[in-house]
Amino acid sequence: MEIFAYLLLQIINGEDWKPKFSESKKYKNWISTLDFKTCYDCRKSHGKIWKIDEKPDKEPPLHTNCRCSILIMKTIKAGTATINNKYGADWTLKYQSKLPDYYIDYQKAKISGFKNFLGNLGKVAPDCTLTKGEYKNRNGHLPNK
Repeated sequence: MEIFAYLLLQIINGEDWKPKFSESKKYKNWISTLDFKTCYDCRKSHGKIWKIDEKPDKEPPLHTNCRCSILIMKTIKAGTATINNKYGADWTLKYQSKLPDYYIDYQKAKISGFKNFLGNLGKVAPDCTLTKGEYKNRNGHLPNK
């Protein structure tokens, strides 16, 4: 996991957050070094996920000086991704196949008085997280079923 992402999660969850890391047994992903030298194709491929036995259409290096690689994904054990443990979205998704009850859809938020341009979700639906529905994988980064 990138150190920046880990530190951000540490800030969000507090110093008591102790995630349990592992390596995926099912998935690998494309990792690019993202900076001003990263080419368009490498940037576009960053984060793309494949099943372990799946062969990508193209593999790094894409060009001279390419700094990309395809690595086994790092995982965080369900229930340890947030300080919420069994009340976190990671645990609920894995074991109950749904988002926790504190997730509300865009329509319910609007009925409660949510206005996107005001950013007032915390006032009209305290302790709720907004979801716009089913994830569509528009960028094609997740593997096909």
